[in-house]
Amino acid sequence: MAEYVQQSIEEMLPELEQMERVGICTGIETRKILKKRTNYEYKLRRRTKCKEDFMQYIKYEVDVLKLIHTRRQKVRYHHKRTEIEYAITCRIHNLFRLVTNRFPDDVKLWLSHIEFSQSRKEKANVSKFFTKMLQVHNKKS
Repeated sequence: MAEYVQQSIEEMLPELEQMERVGICTGIETRKILKKRTNYEYKLRRRTKCKEDFMQYIKYEVDVLKLIHTRRQKVRYHHKRTEIEYAITCRIHNLFRLVTNRFPDDVKLWLSHIEFSQSRKEKANVSKFFTKMLQVHNKKS
């Protein structure tokens, strides 16, 4: 279990280093972010997974994304978006995918994923998620 968490953490390092290099976060803040993400990753690797753990991790990542957005406006540095924001957005989409695959009957999860995609102005993803949701929940009114 620990090796999977370690691999996930190592995949996060380039974006954290980029955040620190650009000046969006300090070294202390990046270490706090890394520690929180490590705790959430361990929660997701447990044998019994609960929906609340996924949703807390998603909420934390969305908050980090908002923090980065406000810091970018404050610092007026709008480069390196793909290395930082895109990686976090992909992580959020992967977390939503995991939780909707594990708990497909919960319509609120599907709708929150669609709402997140709409807030990021990802029209193709919104269409894709509506299609998947309708495939799973075709009998519900």
